Amino acid sequence: MKLIKQSFEIINQTDFSLMGIKKHIERCARISYKSEDKITDKSYLKFIDMLSSKGHTTTFEFGTVHLKMSYPTFSALKDVLIENNLYNFMWIRFVRVGINMYITTNYAYYLRMLKVCPRLVDYFVENNDDNFPKRITVRFITSRVIAQELTRHRAFSFVMESQRYCAYNKEKFDGQVTYIIPCWMNIKEGNFTYNDYQNIYPEEIKCKTTISEKFLISAYENEDTYFSLLKEHQTPQQARVVLSNNVKTELYMCGFDKDWEHFFELRDVSTVDPQMYDLAHKLKQSFDEIC
Repeated sequence: MKLIKQSFEIINQTDFSLMGIKKHIERCARISYKSEDKITDKSYLKFIDMLSSKGHTTTFEFGTVHLKMSYPTFSALKDVLIENNLYNFMWIRFVRVGINMYITTNYAYYLRMLKVCPRLVDYFVENNDDNFPKRITVRFITSRVIAQELTRHRAFSFVMESQRYCAYNKEKFDGQVTYIIPCWMNIKEGNFTYNDYQNIYPEEIKCKTTISEKFLISAYENEDTYFSLLKEHQTPQQARVVLSNNVKTELYMCGFDKDWEHFFELRDVSTVDPQMYDLAHKLKQSFDEIC
């Protein structure tokens, strides 16, 4: 098995052309299949078509679209959206500067708006003017249980590593299950077998009665049970039923800057789950530095 600490990475879309939008969607959506190694300069073309043909268009929410139009034009657009039950205040944000409206939305919503407002393409903007409301994407590597807590923030868009498709006995996963080290345990990162526990953590906690020891044995047994089901020709989605809450998962989470501010108000507090606080507090520090 493999033990790692949870982590995050801020990955913002920098190209707002149609190609840039689709490439960012591909980068995020491939996390579900763990097929990032298949990304090329042109792979987004077939990949986006595949997602569309299968109806997996929720991942299109990760593409950020900029629109610029006059205030009267925006008012007319808003009326049309309301009349067609399409207006979604969580997916569209705007700033008025003089007579102009700087609008930010996601690619999935943009495509829906186009169906009732085909001329919307005339207001598509490829640049990243500071007036446009900001959307921020973060890639998390954390435990399954913390990922589930993250997805409770419904203003955001999410895509997560799928245990339905990911068979952890395959070469791309080094033939092992990866677990997240709880932030309150003094355990080293690395690849280990059942007999390696003596090398995992410092001398002062080498005691079979420690919580760390119980955690390690539980992880070993969990991995062994999961692999035994795969050997019995169970599919990954069948074998996953035995995986613990602490199995590593990867998650992309995207939302407007104001949504992230609210997220930190709720999660960057010491009363939440220690693992969540460890993640949110460090992320907030990074936001303060670069966002």
